[in-house]
Amino acid sequence: MSIAAQVGKHGLWAAKGRLGIDHPFGFAERGELGGEGVQVLTSDSFDVIVTRHLVWTLVDPAAAFAEWKRVLGPGGQLLLIDGDFVSRGWVARTLARLSPRRSQNMNSRHQEILSQVHFAQGARAEQVAFLLAEAGFTDIRIDTDLSKIHRAQARQLGWRRSLIRHSEHRYAISAKV
Repeated sequence: MSIAAQVGKHGLWAAKGRLGIDHPFGFAERGELGGEGVQVLTSDSFDVIVTRHLVWTLVDPAAAFAEWKRVLGPGGQLLLIDGDFVSRGWVARTLARLSPRRSQNMNSRHQEILSQVHFAQGARAEQVAFLLAEAGFTDIRIDTDLSKIHRAQARQLGWRRSLIRHSEHRYAISAKV
């Protein structure tokens, strides 16, 4: 089985080290799934692709999804864990008013990034699923009940970040080739 996982380089090396092998399961490192100046992978070379908090940052999700479909073999599976990290509900807006403000540089940088991505208004699960269907993925399933994960993370996040996390539109989407 070949797995492509979108993880930071340090996380990938940690996974390799824990497994005690040089390149486990044919993991593709960040940047290898196509794009300017990076290695292009062979068609049908992966059984599974997993991404976390990547889709909302894509400039051209249709092109990315087409590429992911190309490198997934027949019966291949895609798992996206993502969310709308732009639209803020009343809980997040209220807590933001009570919190120290972000620096002007941080706000400017955030706006600069948002001006370059497709989901500048937020990546809603239904929009992502629609684009996956357009790219030819099938058996698309959306799961927005991530409450068990949120509860497990709450211990490390603290009450403020935990409340915000619960109020955000986060989801997992699975799809097949």
